[in-house]
Amino acid sequence: MTTTFSSNDEVLAYIGNQILTPTWVDPVCGDGNCEYPWEFPAWGRFGCKADCGEATTTPILVQVISNFIGSTSVSASVLMAAASWNLCLDDAVRRSIGEADLCWFADDQTFSSLQATDLETMDVVDGTWYVYLKGDYAGRVSGAVYDYRNSSDPVKLVTNPTWSTCSLSSTSTASTSRRLLSEFTQEHLANRRKLLADPNDKDSIIAAKESLQVTLTALQDLAKQLQAASQEANAKAPQKVTQAPPQDDKRTQRRKRYVHKSQ
Repeated sequence: MTTTFSSNDEVLAYIGNQILTPTWVDPVCGDGNCEYPWEFPAWGRFGCKADCGEATTTPILVQVISNFIGSTSVSASVLMAAASWNLCLDDAVRRSIGEADLCWFADDQTFSSLQATDLETMDVVDGTWYVYLKGDYAGRVSGAVYDYRNSSDPVKLVTNPTWSTCSLSSTSTASTSRRLLSEFTQEHLANRRKLLADPNDKDSIIAAKESLQVTLTALQDLAKQLQAASQEANAKAPQKVTQAPPQDDKRTQRRKRYVHKSQ
């Protein structure tokens, strides 16, 4: 049987309909076939229970301690608004097929109090988990993870590196401002690429403007506080007055010695 095509589009359509679509089909949960790694035993909000059953999980307790108060040059509300966190499974197999790591929360968790301790319980599968902490530019979020199988006596698990806070200083303040500026620049470029790809997408335009405005407002607020802190520091600094020695003394002495020798 000979098939004749009148254009390149017909060739591509034939390949897609006759070869690609029948061969590469997205896994369907519930068809009785567990297709790993796209399908896997269910845990949390992930996996396909119908085809793969349920995974064995371990209960853990995540303690998140936040304290955005304490900086004299960076607003606590600015630091709080920029920070978020999640707990994700480091999965090289998923990344090898172009999929992202699975994170416990569908949306990264934000902070609503300047100083608080939050507790979250989770049932996780065995593997290497990591805390995804975003926007904590001043290092004001710390925490711990506990084995919660014995809820009356949780066992603290070792995290590497230690999940601790950083001390605030003028150096960390400058670093915070640089990171905010870098985030603004990256976000601006990313949004610009989206708009260039689809200039008629009104929702993307509105979302981009709102996102950039939030970051820009944080930068402006930070700049004002840095300026105020600098002025305050200069006002408190002791004024050093250095009085230069009279310039005539040594020249006068040299002239006297010269006159004496001449005589």
